[in-house]
Amino acid sequence: MLKQRFTTNDRALIGRPPHYRFLGQDATTTSWLREGENGQVEHFTYEQLAEFQKSSLWRYERDYYDLNQTKLASSMPALTLDHLSDNARKKTIWYFIICMAVKAMYDAGEISLTDASITMAKAALQEKMNEIEAQRHNIGIDIKGFTDMYVRKLPCTKTIRTKFATLRRFGYNLLSLAPGWYRATKVGNKFDEETEAVVMKLVREIASREMDNKAEISRQVIDRLVELNEERADEGIVALGVPSQRTIERRISAMNQAELYAIFHGADAARKEFALSAGGRLRQFAMDEIMFDECEVDLFTYFTNLGIYDHLPKHIRENLPRGRRWICAAIDTRTRVILGIRVAAKPCAEEAVKLLRMVVRDKTDIAKAMGAESPWPFHGGLGMVACDTGSAFVSDEFISAVTALGGTMFFPPVKIPELRAEIERVFGTINSRLLTRIFGRAFYNPKARGDYDSEGRAVLDDDELARILTIFFVDFYHHNQHTGLDFKTPANSWSEVEGKYFVNAPPDRHTVRSAVGIEMQRRLTKRGIDVFGNYYTCPELHAFWHASSKREMRIRVDPHDIGAISVLIGENWVTADALDCDLDGVHMSSWVTEFRAIKAHNKAESELSSDLRDRALKNIDAICHKAALRAGIGPHDLTKEQVLKLQKDLFHGTTFKPRPEIGAPVEEPGLMGTRFETATALEGSKPSREQIADDETDPFETSQPITKPTWNLEDK
Repeated sequence: MLKQRFTTNDRALIGRPPHYRFLGQDATTTSWLREGENGQVEHFTYEQLAEFQKSSLWRYERDYYDLNQTKLASSMPALTLDHLSDNARKKTIWYFIICMAVKAMYDAGEISLTDASITMAKAALQEKMNEIEAQRHNIGIDIKGFTDMYVRKLPCTKTIRTKFATLRRFGYNLLSLAPGWYRATKVGNKFDEETEAVVMKLVREIASREMDNKAEISRQVIDRLVELNEERADEGIVALGVPSQRTIERRISAMNQAELYAIFHGADAARKEFALSAGGRLRQFAMDEIMFDECEVDLFTYFTNLGIYDHLPKHIRENLPRGRRWICAAIDTRTRVILGIRVAAKPCAEEAVKLLRMVVRDKTDIAKAMGAESPWPFHGGLGMVACDTGSAFVSDEFISAVTALGGTMFFPPVKIPELRAEIERVFGTINSRLLTRIFGRAFYNPKARGDYDSEGRAVLDDDELARILTIFFVDFYHHNQHTGLDFKTPANSWSEVEGKYFVNAPPDRHTVRSAVGIEMQRRLTKRGIDVFGNYYTCPELHAFWHASSKREMRIRVDPHDIGAISVLIGENWVTADALDCDLDGVHMSSWVTEFRAIKAHNKAESELSSDLRDRALKNIDAICHKAALRAGIGPHDLTKEQVLKLQKDLFHGTTFKPRPEIGAPVEEPGLMGTRFETATALEGSKPSREQIADDETDPFETSQPITKPTWNLEDK
């Protein structure tokens, strides 16, 4: 058995981390120190080491802990000659041989390490190097008069001196002479982002199975660029740069090779050629991991609705607020489908929670309202929710909502965007495939923008931006081949995974409402809880009315569906339905619009007829539903503060009369004999404690108390 010799500067990896540092050896065993805070000494025989060395997991780093080696490794990217190019490797060895010849002459006392001494000895050094080179490059060859000799001229005196000093400083480590290790990588000239995007767009349009010659593709791209610049000149737009044919050929060669292969040979051939057997963390199920992120869009838009833009005076149009919005998006990492997207004024916890609600619901109705042709059915129960450490995603509201919906929060390490590559690539796709088509681009830096007036050329408002993003993802992105899915489309990938493994069931309406709903305090009355001009009740509230004296209740409402509310009773949220059960699926903004019209028409009455409510709901379904859906992903969606303010101002003191019971006599409508309640009378006459006690005996008596001051029309 071979008994190997190690030094205390050696390090080895035996199987898996942690590493081991060599301590000592004797005739039969070797001793190694396990790295770490609680490092232990382990002993291995030479037979065991021999077995370890046969494994592919064995790693041995000689002189790893040597001070000079460590210092060199910290300042050089390449640790072995194998990392260098052929030319750099030959130059490094050449310098090393020169320095070792200088060392031999210095040790013999023939020269000193000064420029004058080295200059005087250069002739002798050149002769000595010629002999060494002749031996190195003519091994096994009988040198004769006509034999070609390999001769190199020595570098200048200063180079010889500095190279020898460097070699001595790093303990005569050959790698210290590697040329260029201290220099930054040279960056060549590049065209602006728009030119690069247009060139690659033209390449993809021109290239095909028939047109697979890079030179011909490049010539056609140049011709198209010239034509495009003529059109831009007529419109007063800055001309694009026109690269040379060789530059375009290099761009084609630098393209994604799988994509290029698919263009030239077809998607099926590319999938077969570039399919990987393994790579990355395996994700098997849809909704197994969902990534959330936000990005400020490189586009200027109007912070308003431009429906009346053409009718506004010029000075008002010029002063309309403009700027850049934020995009919040969520993606399923297994199938790459977009599960939700919102346009926000700025990132905040409320926007993140609204995006979370989109993830767990079918969004086909939103897609249709936005004008998309394809459905948007991708949703399900939450798995792992991966986010960065932005303030919106680390907020208590967002983390609580994720947990309540059955998800698990996960925060990848910061400043490593490749760990969130799927969602980061979505924003890159928006910039490269969508924003190049829209006026008002902000560009990525002032140099790329040039004299382009981003704010002056803004044409979209918030609603139009939301519509464009929805159509882009629903109709284009979901049905476009994705290189990360072996050239399958995200929609087809979802269908395949859904059909094979199914998808986690989404949370029910009550769970969604109690998790992401807007919380407020409301008082429990005989008829139930009054919210948005409607009463809500349930059997649990009936029992709570009798069992507890507490009347202030915590409730949560979902502005997207005011057909029911969630009420906290004890430690559990329960569902309370609207008394008439006719508000299912009604959006809050739609109800507000119609309710304002009803109240303005009937502002003399404190209670409104249920018949008016029925007509209001029909108007909502006919007029406001699509508009409410469109507003649901834009920055003008109802906020928590707006909902609370509406409840306090618009709906305060206004409710609907209950429907008459079946079989009850129906009175003819008329003013004579109708009782009216006045605010002054109500304020001036307060019921006694006995009357209050009588009122609370029947918890759900819906008739009006007869003890309150009233007056009739015929009294006047």
